Amino acid sequence: MCGICGFTLPDPRTELYAAFLDPMLASLAHRGPDGQGRLVTPAVALGHRRLAIIDQAGGGQPMTGPGDVALVFNGEIYNYKEIRADLETRGVCFSTASDTEVFLKAYLEYGEACLESMVGMFAFVINDPRRMCIILGRDRLGKKPLYYWRGSEGIAFASEIKGLLPLPWVRRDLAVDPLAVRDYLSLGYILSPKSIYASIRKLPPGCLAVFSLAERTMTIRRWWDASQAFLAPKLPWNSRTVERFDELLTDSVALRLRSDVPVGAFLSGGLDSSAVTACMGKAGADVRLFNQSFTQESFDESPYAHAVARYLGLDITCVQQTLPGVEQLSKLVWHLDEPFCDTSIIPTFQLCQAARKIATVILGGDGADELLAGYVTHRADRVKRLTDLAPDFALNWVYSAARKIIRPSYKKVSWDYKAMQFLKGATLPARQAHYFWRTIFDANEVQNMLAPEYAKSTLGYDPYRSFARAFDTLPGQNFLDQSLYADMTTWLPDDILVKCDRMSMANSLELRSPFLDHRLVELAARLPYPAKMAGLEQKIILKRCMASRLPAGILARAKKGFNFPAYCISSTSLTPPRGTGVFRDDYRLDPTHTDVTYKSFNLLILATWYAIYAQFQSTGRWEPVPGNAA
Repeated sequence: MCGICGFTLPDPRTELYAAFLDPMLASLAHRGPDGQGRLVTPAVALGHRRLAIIDQAGGGQPMTGPGDVALVFNGEIYNYKEIRADLETRGVCFSTASDTEVFLKAYLEYGEACLESMVGMFAFVINDPRRMCIILGRDRLGKKPLYYWRGSEGIAFASEIKGLLPLPWVRRDLAVDPLAVRDYLSLGYILSPKSIYASIRKLPPGCLAVFSLAERTMTIRRWWDASQAFLAPKLPWNSRTVERFDELLTDSVALRLRSDVPVGAFLSGGLDSSAVTACMGKAGADVRLFNQSFTQESFDESPYAHAVARYLGLDITCVQQTLPGVEQLSKLVWHLDEPFCDTSIIPTFQLCQAARKIATVILGGDGADELLAGYVTHRADRVKRLTDLAPDFALNWVYSAARKIIRPSYKKVSWDYKAMQFLKGATLPARQAHYFWRTIFDANEVQNMLAPEYAKSTLGYDPYRSFARAFDTLPGQNFLDQSLYADMTTWLPDDILVKCDRMSMANSLELRSPFLDHRLVELAARLPYPAKMAGLEQKIILKRCMASRLPAGILARAKKGFNFPAYCISSTSLTPPRGTGVFRDDYRLDPTHTDVTYKSFNLLILATWYAIYAQFQSTGRWEPVPGNAA
């Protein structure tokens, strides 16, 4: 696990550009505290910060091979031993025990097709002088990030946006993208390939970008897409399919236990993390467990985590929730680089911070909900089938009456919040409703919030289009599979995996997600409907696999989610940030009639980000704002 960065040289005088790598690498130091490497050629500069996990002595980067082919790589190839064995049968020799060398030698042997055999999470850049090109790549599901900039000087790339900002030609045309602001207000995150800046893009998950050094052109192609698995024939719903799922999950966990440093696991007490923990125990791992407890009862799941640990005979470390101060929140936003308001960033950061004192690698349960329809939104989709039988005017009347009667409880994803959100979207078509369940500010609210001139720059744009394209990718498939694919190509890479990567790497911790092994993802995509949902019951196949390995009470629990009592720190953030030219001065949230937890946290994060951005425009340094009152 590491941080990578680099750029093509505007001219061949390498001595002019070598110094630019150092500030780029310094900005990524948290991603790799164990060392750094630099390579500057007449064509390209490559930089690498290392968090040493496999072959701590021999896996340094950039790594070069025959023909001066050079690789910088962020992530892990979990099946590197198997790939190495295959290469050795072909006469390939190795000088280290690292997965990095396996990656490089596999590329030299098979070219870009080497990716197809890799089980892992990765973002990489290869300089291949033989082909006069630079290749940027990202793993299938987008677990590891890669940002890039293109201009007349060529391209620049980094694991995080802050890694690009030391380059003067990147800073020269840096401007906030109004469409990215629109995404953020609607969803709390920014949809790929956009970033908060119009000139900086994210390489989409499962994609390769090839930049020609001779022609100065770049082409992007997708090398993997889950849609092919969704469109494949469905598997039979029988005991053999359950066994196949169980075998793959077990193997996925076992592969992710490969490490030369201590390994642990996050255990929330929910089904997903409990299943991963049970599989770790089955593999004979020395499991170190970590859980976050909360003072607010509706948020606290620690009793369930302790129950699972006792059942499995394992010890668990419980981390007490603390409310972040202004400076701590500013530091979190600094790590994120762009507005991002998933409330679970706070407990995830605190949990990673505590776990890093004991372990360097952690396994978690992320991804199971996207595979097996585990979110409350999937239940809402089912319930909507019943409400569709009622006329729209009746649903609108119920919504209006509920607004007058129901007062917000401000508990964890409370029934009142879910009820109001459901009723507000119940009259929409099914696809739009699935999108709407997760919105923070709806389209009308966003337009009412934006200053009139700024609003014009977003007219005609709707973040829902990304979801609609995903639905359209699976014509003729059942609605559940279409919605899962939509989640897998929007919410998962742009929210869940951003949170996992930034908050873990902020603490120099590697977070691995067994459920996102592509083999398991492809199998889950081919599962028939009853393997995922039966009525309102979810994750049927996973419960079958874990029936003899986890307490019955854990199997029967409804999903609670890993949320934070954000209203405790955002209750005063009822207006958008002032002085930006983006928002109306008279817009204000009303916290008495509806639960505004997510809205106020959205505005708090946005104000914090704009404070950092304003400082950056003034000083040229991307830094947290000390004492920022957002």
